This record gives sequence, C-alpha cells and structure tokens, in this order.
Amino acid sequence: MSSTTPSIALIKIPVTEFLRAATWYREVLGLPEQFAVEEYGWAQYDTGGVPLCLYQVGKGGGDGTPGGDTGIHLAVDDARACHETLAGHGADLPGDLEAGDDGSVFFVVRDPDGNLIKVMQR
Repeated sequence: MSSTTPSIALIKIPVTEFLRAATWYREVLGLPEQFAVEEYGWAQYDTGGVPLCLYQVGKGGGDGTPGGDTGIHLAVDDARACHETLAGHGADLPGDLEAGDDGSVFFVVRDPDGNLIKVMQR
C-alpha cells in the first residue's frame, strides 16, 4: 500500500446518551475501552484493528442519526457462544443465529440507541 492509498482509520456510531452507550459497548458487547471522555462525547474501543468509536450527536463528533443499520460487521470465533453471552448480558438480539447462502453464520445486535450491528463468525 502506497503512502497515498487511503485506509480506514476508524468507524463512528452516533449515540444519544453517552454514558449509557459507553457502558453498553464496554460491558454488554464486551469491547475493550481505549478511552471515553463524557465532556467531549467520544469513546473509542479496540476491535483488533480499526477502532470503533461512539460520538454523542452535537458534541463535535458529527451529526448522524442514531438508529438503524450501521453497516458494521464484527467478527468472532464462535457466533453461537457470543450470541449466548450477549443474551446473558440482556442485549437486544432481534433474531437468532442465521446462516447465509455462502455458509456464513451471523446474528444482529441492537445497541441502546437502536443502532444495528452484525456479528459474524470468522
């Protein structure tokens, strides 16, 4: 990759209540929190590559609309175990495990703002 080839630096998700969302991503979804600053309405989580970030709308991170499909896909080694863990944490899981025509296994989880994230088995 050349020095002028773009790469993804981070992914941002808009949220309405910063502390509620930051707690959910850290404690329910289980992402390692790199930092969270309520004053700026910004939190960043380690996903093993590209950071996943939360921003409170109106605090400088952007003006996106919370809710709906984020287009974000997280990868795990065992989708069933992850689904069960998230269910045990009270996560909003709008469906069960699904199998794609290509053999993929995945499920969807909804954060407290209604943002949808797909979790896929590697």
